[in-house]
Amino acid sequence: MKFLSIILTAVLGLAVLPGGCADSQSEVPAASAVSDSGAAARVMTRNLKEEMYFVDLIVRGTVLEVREPFTRIIGDVTPSVIEVEEVIHGDLDQKAVTLYQHGTPKTDKDGVLVSPGEEVILLLMETTEDFYWPYDPGAGVWKVKDGRVQSGPYRMYGTVEPHLFDSLQNMKADKFVKKIRKAAENKKKPEGLMRRAD
Repeated sequence: MKFLSIILTAVLGLAVLPGGCADSQSEVPAASAVSDSGAAARVMTRNLKEEMYFVDLIVRGTVLEVREPFTRIIGDVTPSVIEVEEVIHGDLDQKAVTLYQHGTPKTDKDGVLVSPGEEVILLLMETTEDFYWPYDPGAGVWKVKDGRVQSGPYRMYGTVEPHLFDSLQNMKADKFVKKIRKAAENKKKPEGLMRRAD
């Protein structure tokens, strides 16, 4: 009986723990990330059309400002303001977006955090608040330099190796935009994905 009581207490404690750890500020991107791109729910994607299923907005723009990092429950976050020059995919009725990225300039080993003045192409996920997360910490942020694109390493779970974004590295920016736009316009639900919360 004592053993059963211990097991029951452990199970109930684990069931309550995830809800108790959340704060009022969304720690992960809303909608797509919680249901589909989190570690437990992501499925392997076979092509860009399936990968774009997880992307809500794609924009091209310039980094206007990088704000002071701050700490949330899951770690440090650096917000940046991006002036939007082109909406490649999705709906946006403003001229700037606020981008949240995990980490700080001091801890950015992969060079994925944006800097003022950089031209970027961002693959974003909406939140219930007034900011966006990159759909992937590395592959959601493409920097344009000398007319070509480069992203950080792909960090999401459950994809095939080498990752399908590898072939897009150093592509001419305009060609990259066309390819991503076409994939986003024709995005489809990956095989094996159970649901998407919209």
